[in-house]
Amino acid sequence: MLRDGEVVLTAPTPTLTQDQLVSAMVGDVAAPVTAARAASPAARVPRPALSEERLAVSDIVATSTRGSLRGASLVVHAGERVGLTGLLGAGVATLGRVIVGAHGYQAGTIRFDGRPLPPGRPDAALAAGIGYIPEDRWLEGFVGLLGISENMTMSIARRLAGRLGILTPSARTLAARPLAEQLSVVSRGLGQPVAELSGGNQQKVTVARALASRPKLIVAITPTRGVDVASKELLLAALADITRATGASLLLASDEFDDLQICDRVIVLVRGQVFTEFTEPPYDDEELIAATEGLVPVGRQ
Repeated sequence: MLRDGEVVLTAPTPTLTQDQLVSAMVGDVAAPVTAARAASPAARVPRPALSEERLAVSDIVATSTRGSLRGASLVVHAGERVGLTGLLGAGVATLGRVIVGAHGYQAGTIRFDGRPLPPGRPDAALAAGIGYIPEDRWLEGFVGLLGISENMTMSIARRLAGRLGILTPSARTLAARPLAEQLSVVSRGLGQPVAELSGGNQQKVTVARALASRPKLIVAITPTRGVDVASKELLLAALADITRATGASLLLASDEFDDLQICDRVIVLVRGQVFTEFTEPPYDDEELIAATEGLVPVGRQ
């Protein structure tokens, strides 16, 4: 087995366990990952006391090939971590994109900190304090030919430039370095083009860009899709830790049920509408699957 261009393991396949393979793949971070899995992620992150409404989505109607919305409504409180899931075409990604202004809507309202958000205005969502981790990192997450620090600081370029409007590479590097360290980005340096990084490190850069603006709400759409097991655990832990430390809210839209375990509650969409809600982590995969198919789980009638 190769890792970082070096042979790290040679052994007959029948003698290897899954833990040994994971350890060889991810190196020194394997032990923390294994330890983290031993406890429920939801149990590791305290549930916040519900306070004021941070995000209020009411009766949103939106047409999309990704899945249309037919009167979807939800509320996210300050400091709360809310999961959003459903089958392909249920409108999960569409609702996330509508909230961040990446997709318009025909009816309904979105209020953030009590103020209305205009439809189809990502600049307004960013200015209001919403960070966005997109579903497709290549399409919306980064500019491949630009360096790590440039990508990480895109959302705060104006702030870094200051009153004189001069943005220096050193200012970008200074702002990007703590995020790169926190997310364990592996690279030759912060000037390395993001296109040259592994998929997991590209996703870390995408997450860092959303976090750089110190958002009040993070909207993350399938943030761990296509990354290795170590990067997945690290990204989920970072989202949980940051929301806990800063009081930011999280709306995590994903069809990967493992991702949802860091959430205080999980909302299930069926055919563009809210079908049911789970409020007691850890969440059972079979119950989630039943709910996404429009079936009320046993004991929830």
